[in-house]
Amino acid sequence: MATFGELITAATEAVGDNKIDGKKAKELIDGGDCIVLNVQDGDSKIPGAYNATLGTLPFKACSGTGDFQDKMLTDNKTSKKFIVTCALGGQALLGAKL
Repeated sequence: MATFGELITAATEAVGDNKIDGKKAKELIDGGDCIVLNVQDGDSKIPGAYNATLGTLPFKACSGTGDFQDKMLTDNKTSKKFIVTCALGGQALLGAKL
């Protein structure tokens, strides 16, 4: 099994140039061109963001999971960009890789 560090390295490589800074995120949010996806566990909520914990994201974001599928995620995959966020960045990288 891969270590957390190895998972983060692989996610960083997969995300590549798609990683954005706060200024670019604000531009996308202000323009309505994105969906902010908060993948933090627990009660950490970001106002205006869609919340789906990292543990449930593989099920919610897959169109073949029946009742577990979340149409908010699967029906918008190609029409809007997702800004995936968490408190420190690690979970966001893992979520973005999915």
